Amino acid sequence: MRKFKTRAAYREAYTYHFSDGRTKTIEGGDGVTLEDIAFLHQLDDEEIDRERRENYHIPVHYGNFKQFDREEYTILGSETSALEVFQESKMNKKAKQEQLVKKLKIAISQLTSKQQATIQKIFYIGMNNSELAREEGVSEGAIRHRLSKIYEKLRKNI
Repeated sequence: MRKFKTRAAYREAYTYHFSDGRTKTIEGGDGVTLEDIAFLHQLDDEEIDRERRENYHIPVHYGNFKQFDREEYTILGSETSALEVFQESKMNKKAKQEQLVKKLKIAISQLTSKQQATIQKIFYIGMNNSELAREEGVSEGAIRHRLSKIYEKLRKNI
């Protein structure tokens, strides 16, 4: 396998390397055109690019791969089905989500009443920043600043 592309100065001829070590140089003439030689170089270039990308993305060499005993490394026991594992992971997700909602409710309860009202209007009622600013008689930038402070407090408390 070649590692480098043929330089532009040497692309007027194509050198074919046999597996037994012999080489054959193909030059233009005798029914071989420069387009044929360019096509062979293009095929080599594509193969070199494919090999380079493969080596770049997969740094593990297959020759160094040690076979392992599948019995020793089984993830699921013989009595566990895929459906049970899926249901268990779904329940774990739901429990984590419920726990996060509880933390969020506690964090919201620690906000000031004005901040809680802002959260209520933005997320539950569905008002946007400009509507809320118009209602309260402040600028939209003030609402954005207030929300950034609210988010900061919530991040700290969660």
